[in-house]
Amino acid sequence: MTTDEEHARIKQLEAALDQCWDLLRQRRARRSAGEDPEGAAVRPARWRTTANKIHSPWPPRLRLAGRMRIQRIHPDRHEDLIAGLHDAYVAANSHDPGSLLSLPLFRREVCTDRPGQLTEAWAVAEGGKVAGGYGLALSRLDNTHMGWLFPLVVRPERRERGLGTELFEHALDRLRGHGRRLLLTQTPATGVGARFARARGMAVSLVEARRTLNLRTAD
Repeated sequence: MTTDEEHARIKQLEAALDQCWDLLRQRRARRSAGEDPEGAAVRPARWRTTANKIHSPWPPRLRLAGRMRIQRIHPDRHEDLIAGLHDAYVAANSHDPGSLLSLPLFRREVCTDRPGQLTEAWAVAEGGKVAGGYGLALSRLDNTHMGWLFPLVVRPERRERGLGTELFEHALDRLRGHGRRLLLTQTPATGVGARFARARGMAVSLVEARRTLNLRTAD
């Protein structure tokens, strides 16, 4: 065996070992989240994640959720997709007792670039209606090793079909393509979002408390 063949074989073994550890991590995360560990599956080595650190030597590519195309939202010509993603965001967070972003604020925070921040928004439309999507913010000035994922939403009636996982992996792909290696997001400490994050190997880094006063009902 030549040196090049030996190196290639070592890389193959490393990739296979990574996949084994990834499968074990998925099973443990699903079990801790109260989900069926048998739902874990072997993923290609390029999808390997360690906690919330992301690794991939491959360039980004567009992924498909079944027959649904994950489409980039351009603020200057996709006002309907922005409104649809905002509507999905409101529907997905209807249980949240706190205030939600208004459509104008959502457009600015999730879909619009800033001088120091690159912003991407993506959506999946099904039957003429946005079924889900996500926003990805990438700082240009500091913390250039990381990205901020907010929101990642799927309409309640579209859940349990793998769309959330497709969107999450698409976001990881975009993050890798920008050379970032750390993904941050936020979710309530309990509920669908927390279970989803744990099942995908994300770790809690900071816990915050939020107090809400409804001025419409306050004396």
